[in-house]
Amino acid sequence: MPEPSKIFAKDSITRKELFHIKKSVSRNDFTAWLKNNFQAIRCYHASRPTDLTSYFLHGLRPSDLNQSLASFHQLLKEVNYSGDVNVQETMELFQGKSDRFIYVILDKYDFIDHALI
Repeated sequence: MPEPSKIFAKDSITRKELFHIKKSVSRNDFTAWLKNNFQAIRCYHASRPTDLTSYFLHGLRPSDLNQSLASFHQLLKEVNYSGDVNVQETMELFQGKSDRFIYVILDKYDFIDHALI
């Protein structure tokens, strides 16, 4: 079992602790377990800000599916994409489910510039 006041991070958890977590802590109890065993979580936001001023003023903001869709369409215009695009199925799948979260990754090696090709 991890010591209280430890930082929950991929590079600070031993394999033994990770095995204990996976075997002993249910998905429903995970949040309470984290709070009882760790002071902080080290993670990296899984996206890049489009506006640094807003990022520095407001920090990480929950995902906004409609804003993401608008940004996607703007990107298509910027690269002169002229093919068909139908995102209705994706919008229906994620509307109300993914547009209220902040997405993070636990490992800095998940960044694109660290990925092995």
